[in-house]
Amino acid sequence: MTAGAPCETSSQAKTDGCCRRAPAGSATVRIDMAVPKRKTSKSRRDKRRAQHKIAIPMVATCSACSAPKLSHRVCPSCGTYRGRRYSTTDAALA
Repeated sequence: MTAGAPCETSSQAKTDGCCRRAPAGSATVRIDMAVPKRKTSKSRRDKRRAQHKIAIPMVATCSACSAPKLSHRVCPSCGTYRGRRYSTTDAALA
């Protein structure tokens, strides 16, 4: 069977799953899946994958205790964020 050619029988369309019904009164048309024309080269594949690297977390210093902490998160040592105390753990209260 060639691409774009209609199926010969309706039983083939039912078993094959290759056809869809066109609007009323027209023939059944075969719709193929998208397939790449050429093999993706190793260079092109690796260039695409180069963007999938893991980002290094941005470390900031706490304004209250000057300890290193992740940006936009509560300080793990003193429990403050933007000047307010949020954590009630024993380590943060000490």
